Amino acid sequence: MKIFGTAKGGALSKKDFGVAFSKPAEPVKVCNNCEEGVNCDTVAVNPDTNDRRKYGYKLLEDASVIGKALTQVTLRLNNVDGSSTGTVGVYVYDASEDDNTKVGSYDVSGSNSSYANVEIECSDSPTLEEDDLIYWENDSGRSGNINSKQRTNYSEPTNYTYYENASNTYGTPPTATGASISSYPNMLNMCFTAT
Repeated sequence: MKIFGTAKGGALSKKDFGVAFSKPAEPVKVCNNCEEGVNCDTVAVNPDTNDRRKYGYKLLEDASVIGKALTQVTLRLNNVDGSSTGTVGVYVYDASEDDNTKVGSYDVSGSNSSYANVEIECSDSPTLEEDDLIYWENDSGRSGNINSKQRTNYSEPTNYTYYENASNTYGTPPTATGASISSYPNMLNMCFTAT
């Protein structure tokens, strides 16, 4: 008996269903975290001091997340005295289009007074390409100090360049890297996942 949509003789073949039975893409996670108590320091992220810092990574050729969409960013944060309010935003900057897309946010008032890994879910990410930047910053209206952790030994993941700078312009990517960063050789803890 012939089953329509199958190979001759009724046996299912890969040809019949193509990607219908293909394995889903494995998520790729990139982390650059310090080991607390070894190469780690505390850093204040406080928009009230007119030092609105932005932190992120530029994708170089062969970066492992190219061709995927950003799905999560993980930060290590605490809400120092519980009084901080507002949100931080996660962005993808598309270098080829000179376009910024906000893909996630986190309300810092939900942070603990002790350090915890905060997972920020991301949606509507553009497909990541070479020279794009994945970064986060304090959103407009955020108030009060939150702390994060930063590595004290500058070391970048393979095929990624760390970017950081202070700017009072919202929704623009960081522009400084390497020794031109004011906090060099420190770099903020950050993980990101793409699928």
